[in-house]
Amino acid sequence: MGKEACSSKASDYKYSYVTKIQADLDIAKKEVENLTSQLGDRDKQLKDLKNSTDDVEGLKTKIAHQVI
Repeated sequence: MGKEACSSKASDYKYSYVTKIQADLDIAKKEVENLTSQLGDRDKQLKDLKNSTDDVEGLKTKIAHQVI
């Protein structure tokens, strides 16, 4: 095997390795985007829950004052 063939194989291996790393990074980036979106959804759900809890507490207070 000549020097050029070895150099070509090394270059092919490097390209293959870089391509795999890029694919792995793309997958990781998509996962981060997905998790970020889920976190935003959960934050909204938590805010909605807090608001509804405050509404319930306000109603309890009004009812308690009407009963007394």
